[in-house]
Parts: sequence; C-alpha cells; structure tokens
Amino acid sequence: MLGRVGTSVCSDITNEFKGDFIVQRNNIHRRVFMVAAGCITAAALGLTGAVSASAAPSASQVALGGSPLRSSVTAVAVVPPGPPTVLYTAMFPGRDSEIFLETVQAGSYGSAKPEQVSYVYDLNDDNVWRKPVIPVSPGATEFSILARDGIVDGQVNTIRLKARAVIGGRVYDSAPSAPVSMYVFGNIDFDYQLKTVVAGDAVTFSWDVRSILHGQRATFEFTDSVTGQYRPVDAVGSVTVSAGFGATVTGSLLVTGESVDSDSRFFSTTATTGPASSGAPFTQTPAPTIVGTPLVGSVLTARAGTWKPLPVSFSYQWNRNGTPIAGATSGQYTLVPDDAAATITVSVTGRTPSGTSATLLSQPTAAVAAKVITGDLGLLFGTAALGQTLFVPTPNLNVAGAAISYQWLRNGIPIAGDTRSRHTVTRADVGYGLSVTVSARKTGYTGLTETSYQTDPIAPAAAD
Repeated sequence: MLGRVGTSVCSDITNEFKGDFIVQRNNIHRRVFMVAAGCITAAALGLTGAVSASAAPSASQVALGGSPLRSSVTAVAVVPPGPPTVLYTAMFPGRDSEIFLETVQAGSYGSAKPEQVSYVYDLNDDNVWRKPVIPVSPGATEFSILARDGIVDGQVNTIRLKARAVIGGRVYDSAPSAPVSMYVFGNIDFDYQLKTVVAGDAVTFSWDVRSILHGQRATFEFTDSVTGQYRPVDAVGSVTVSAGFGATVTGSLLVTGESVDSDSRFFSTTATTGPASSGAPFTQTPAPTIVGTPLVGSVLTARAGTWKPLPVSFSYQWNRNGTPIAGATSGQYTLVPDDAAATITVSVTGRTPSGTSATLLSQPTAAVAAKVITGDLGLLFGTAALGQTLFVPTPNLNVAGAAISYQWLRNGIPIAGDTRSRHTVTRADVGYGLSVTVSARKTGYTGLTETSYQTDPIAPAAAD
C-alpha cells in the first residue's frame, strides 16, 4: 500500500516543463506547479499511501490504479479563452445610467469548459474588471451585457469586455475586446421646485435644472397661467410675469429629455402678487397700435399696450375715417370693400374692477388699398375679313364674379352700340382697322381695362 511519498520522483521524467500545465490522473484534472526542471514531487502529484522514505519506488515502479506513473501523467498547456465581440448596441445604449450591449458574441473557450467561462468589463481603460448586472448563461454563444457599476453620467464612457475562465482554481482572462464608446445619461429627477420672487404686481420665476438631468440632453419650455403661451428657455433662466395686484400666478417648466421613452417632466410653482397700493395710478403705455396690412380683405389686429394696475379688461371700437364702424367691436377687424381709400383707427377702453376707465385712440392706418384685378383681357381672335367674325374669349382673371364689358373700335373710335364679345365684319368696316376694349370691374377691387391690337384695314369684297 502506498503511503506519503517523501522523496521526489525525478529519474524517469526527462521533459523540461515550463509554466502551468494540467496533470491527468484517473481522469481528474489538477493544476500543479513545477518545482524543478524535469522533476515533479510525488506530493505535488497527490500520491498517497504507506511508502517509507527508504523504500521509495522509482518512477517506473510507481503505479496509479495499476498503471505505470509515466503513462498516467500528461502535461497540457492551458489556453485562455478568446475575447468576446460586440455585435450590436441598443438604440439608446447609454440611457438610465447604464450601458447595454444588446448582442455580444462569445469567443473561443480555450482549455475551459463552457460552464467555467464568465464575463467581466472595465470602463474608460481603468483595468478594474467588474461583473455585469445579469450573469451570462453558461455556454451562450450570443448574449447581452448590462453594465452599471462605475458608469459616469453626462460623458462618453468606453467599455471593454473580457472572457474569464477558472481552471483548477486559477483565473485565466482573455485579451480585452475592442472598446465600445457611448454617451451615458441618467433619468431626469421627478422632484424640482421653481424659485419665485414677488415684486408688486409681478412674479419672477427662476430655475437651474442642470443637476436633475443626470447628463441627459433636453429641451426646455416655460409657460404661465397669465399668457398661457409656451416659450423656449434654457436649463438656467428666469421669466417675469405681470399679473396685477393680488393675483395668483402659476409658472411651469416643461423639461423634455432625449430618451426614447419620452423622459419628460413638468414642474409647476404658484405665487400670489402683492396688494395694490392705495391711490395707485391708472396708466397706459404705449398708445394702442394697429398691426396688419391696410388692404381690402386683410385682417387688422389691435394691440392695447401696457396698462397698470392690473387686472384690466378691454373693449374696442374700430373707426373708418373717424366714424365708428357698426359691429366692429372685437380686437380684430377684417377690411371690407367700403374701407377702400379710407383710413382706419381703433379706440381701446381699459377698465379696472373698481370701475376706473380710460379710452385711447390709435394712430390711423394708411389709406386702405382695394384689391387689384389681374389677368388677360384684350385677346382678339378671328379673321379680319368682310363677313367674318372677330371675338374675345372669356377672360382668365384672378377673381371670380367680376363684371366684364366690351367696346369695339373702328380706327380707335368706339362703334356705337357694339358692346358684345363678338363682332361681325361688315361693309361699314371696309378701310378701317378693328380693335376691342375689354374692362373687368368688381366692388372692392381696382378694375382692369385692356385694348386689343388693331387689325389691318378691312379689304373690300372682290366684286367691289
């Protein structure tokens, strides 16, 4: 029976081993280290039994399971696993403060079995190799990697992967994979409070939301309960809203992130303006103005100007050449044909809840221009010969419903009663050139008149 071997088994092992290798005994793999070139200690081989030092057998006599030692020991160089390859990243691989590599392809396993291989990553070449959030299933040829530990929001992060095998209790790493770089950002915080400063009848809302973005790129819009309008702003900014004394005002900031999940936040804050001072003057600047083009059919808009103290209600009266226009009492007025050549003004009356009122008149517009009729009128067709007919086709105009009139001319002199679109050449026309004047008219429009070319003198009949 074999006991603990106290001497080295060296004499029959002549190969010089360097580095790590695997000793196979009875199909069990163990990692051993060389203690000397060409010499393996029996203790390193794990031989046990009742063998004394004086009776130590030679290598050719030592048997494992009845076989000579030479045939039971095999040295095999360990091959590390190959590096994985990143095939595809997600549409937003760096959102949620993490890196998601959607498809990674495993490399070779080397000397390891599939269940001995796992995967690690480092960031920004720091050589700190971390485990992914979700372990990879053993033996998977394609898999995903989710990395969170070590991520820095708001900057480009570079990730590398390694395959890691544990063989005989020792770790073998592959070479790093090719680096993959991506911008990483987190989720926008849900809680933020806009700051407010009240000054008399106005509230100033201010904000600085850079710290709640966590590196996410975003757009920003501000709105308030007074105007109801959205306006683009920056991550840091302020808006002052005039609402009148004793008014409640809500200011809101809409933050819209770039995340594919529409990462948007709406932050609102409410404040109340101060009370009106006793004897506060009722003022208005500048004078009311009119915006728009003074052209029949165009819309004019009244701008009331700035009135204090608020709140103020407004009423309007539009005027034509200084005379009120019946029914024209809204903030806008559409010019009609009757306004052509006239000037337009608007009277704006402001009233406070206490009953104080004032009326101011705008400056007049320029004279309202009528619309202009355009098109082709004086087109003459037909044969200028005795007994033939000359005619004008239906005009092609820019407006519908225009009244068309005709006047035929003989050597430029109107022919009495000849006011239709067609003219039959008669003996009275012999020796004269013929032409026609065509006019188009419509209320509210500047009319159009054109005269056709004049024909050659009409020749007499052959018998004449």
